[in-house]
This record gives sequence, structure tokens and C-alpha cells, in this order.
Amino acid sequence: MAGAWKGPSGGGLSPADIQVVREIITSSMIWNVPSNLASKVNVKLFGGGGGESSYGGYGGPGGGHFAEGDIDLEDIASVTVTIAAGGTDGSSPTGGSTTSFEQYLTASGGNAPSSQNGASGGTGGGGGGGSTSSGSGGDGSYGGGGGGAGGNHTSDGKPGGDGGTYGGGGGGGGSSDDAGTNTTGIGGTGGTYGGDGGNGGNESGAGDAGTSGTDTSTINNEYKGTGASGVGGLDDGGAPGSGGGGGGGYGGNGGNGATSSGSTDDGGAGGGGGGGYGASGGTGRSSGLDDGGGAGGGGGYGHDGETATSSKGGAGGGAYGGYGAGSTGDNGGDGVCILTYAVEV
Repeated sequence: MAGAWKGPSGGGLSPADIQVVREIITSSMIWNVPSNLASKVNVKLFGGGGGESSYGGYGGPGGGHFAEGDIDLEDIASVTVTIAAGGTDGSSPTGGSTTSFEQYLTASGGNAPSSQNGASGGTGGGGGGGSTSSGSGGDGSYGGGGGGAGGNHTSDGKPGGDGGTYGGGGGGGGSSDDAGTNTTGIGGTGGTYGGDGGNGGNESGAGDAGTSGTDTSTINNEYKGTGASGVGGLDDGGAPGSGGGGGGGYGGNGGNGATSSGSTDDGGAGGGGGGGYGASGGTGRSSGLDDGGGAGGGGGYGHDGETATSSKGGAGGGAYGGYGAGSTGDNGGDGVCILTYAVEV
């Protein structure tokens, strides 16, 4: 926690004089500042996740954005905390709303998909595949990028989304046999602590593995992990190309690219989502009929991105217990506020 310990009267305190408190706030409220507060308040906010589209082959929704700050609340009696609602699902899905700690800090919601493209957000949703077109992975602002969908039977795979600060790039989608070039199914770029996603395979080719992110297994960190890259889908000896693996994140592993079906009538397979902050990206799916396979969603903050469901893209991950997550089966997850501070004892 930033800042030196201080008592309510401003005097110095030893570690024996303080107790660290953590609160998880899941509904809007007036938060009363403790009278014995002895530090700045570390605030973590997650906006609401985007809702799912009811149309088959659409991209996955994005997870809510993340914001963090150390707030000095000396001489402040109370703070209004507003918790975001997740976006609604259906034929016209909506994005999540904003979580706020009064005027001090805000985190906006993740977007809902409006096409085969995965929606952007704190973590990116995976691209969806279809019989007429396929979608790119959504970008993340702090977590992993969504994977790119496999191309349909006459098109190339789609690119993976870029990772945010702590996220890996999404793996690119595989190309179909009839397209053959796959100049667009490239992996997304990883963020500061994340690796790049692997490219999707051409025709019958295997997808490339992503690159590793940051190994946090020996760091004093809330969520530990190796940040391993996702593997690309195998060369099945058939026609469509396989999906690329997602890049590793900050302790979170990249999702694996799917192996294509091997049928010349099918589209390419979807790429894996990029890893996030201690959370893994979702796995891509192989194609069905002439559709391109859906791609995995990017990993969030301790909550994994979703695996694609057939031609639909997986949702981007959120925070603790799914707060702020996108959803491929329902409304998006509501936001959350997490406070950590010290009090004098």
C-alpha cells in the first residue's frame, strides 16, 4: 500500500499498531470512512461486463475495464460507491455500465458485440465464426485480447485482439482450404507484461504457439502463475488451418488454438485468447460445416476468459468470482469495488 502509516492524529505508527482491512463491495452504497483510518485507501474498480448476442456466430462480449488508485481520504466522512450493472443479452445486447468511487476513480463497462467481431473491454471477447464472415478478436485494456475466429470455407482467418497492460495477444484464426493465404489471421500484440499471440495456420497447417508472458510464481502477488503461452492447433493433415495460441499474460496462461476438423467443406479453427492478470485465456473451437470456428476470450483479473462455443466467440474474463466478466450465456457480470486499507488498533 502506498504511503507511510499514519494515525488519525497524524502521528507515526509501527506495524504492531495497525490492522489491514479488505472489503469487497458488490452493491451501490454510501461507504463511511473509518474514524481510525491509518493509511490511504487502495481502491480497485471493475466495470460491468458486456452482454451476449443471441445471434449465432457473433463475437464474445468484453469484460469490464479496471481502474486502481491509492486515495487519501483524510478529513473525508463518506464516499458514494456506485456498482455497475452488467450488460443485457439478446438480439440487441448492451455493454456494461460504469463503477465509480465517487469522483476519485471510475472504471467503464465492457462492450457488447454488434457483429462477428469480438467486443473490446478490460479483456477482449473472442471473434465469432459464421458461414458468410468471421470476426476479429476484441482488444483488452488491462487483460488478454480475444482470439481471432477461423475463416469460413472461402476466407482467411481473422486476427487476434491486442492485450492490455497485463495481457497477452489473442491467437489468430486458421484459414480455410479455399482461401489458402491467411494474410490476416495474425496473432495480436501483447501488452507490457504479456506475450504476442501466435498466427493461425494456412490451409492444412498447424497454428503457431504464442509467446510467453510474465512468470509471477515467485512474486509476492495476489494471483500467481507462470504466464505460459497457449499452443497452436495441430496440423491434422486435412484442409482447413488450425488456430494460433494466445500469448501469456501476467501470470495467466494463453488459451490454446483449436485443431481444425480436417474436412475440406469446413472453415478454419479459432485462436486462443490471451492470458491476463493471473487468469487464462479461453480456448478456440474447431469449425462446423462451412462456418469458421469461434475463438477464446481474453483472461481477466483472476477470472479466466471463456472458451468459444462452436461458432460463437468466448467472452472476456473479469475479476474475482466473475464480477465484471462478459458472458456468452447470459447478462454480463456486475462490477465490483475492492478496498484495502489500514486502521489503528
